[in-house]
Amino acid sequence: MARAKDYDFKKVLVTIGSYSLGGYGSDGGIEVAWGGVWMTKDVGADGEVTYSQGNDDSTSVTITLRESSRSYRDLMTLAREQRAREGAIQPLAFLMRDLVNGDELKDRYCVFMEIPDMSKAATAGDRVFVLDLPNARANAKFG
Repeated sequence: MARAKDYDFKKVLVTIGSYSLGGYGSDGGIEVAWGGVWMTKDVGADGEVTYSQGNDDSTSVTITLRESSRSYRDLMTLAREQRAREGAIQPLAFLMRDLVNGDELKDRYCVFMEIPDMSKAATAGDRVFVLDLPNARANAKFG
């Protein structure tokens, strides 16, 4: 007999810097895209195959928030502060943790790559941020 699995998005916690996020968009919340190629393959003239491990540990994280959420304002503030700093980019820690299954993604340094455009309509819309985590570490349990 198969065991039932559960999932609760409310138990997925994301912290950037000192801000805990909430107020996610209606159709999305958090999307993670691994940066580079996991492995590459090279076949020599004699047919010998060599596999090389990719060394790009970066990860792209897309976060969708409601325009009316406090987290939207918080991330806009962090993005502006990060860009305004002269010299080195201000380091911001990133942590995503799923309390149900133990998945975790973290980096001590994240960079805002894209901030949302502004638009106004009859109802509050979604706003999308894209972050880069250059040295992301994942501890995924995969169910």
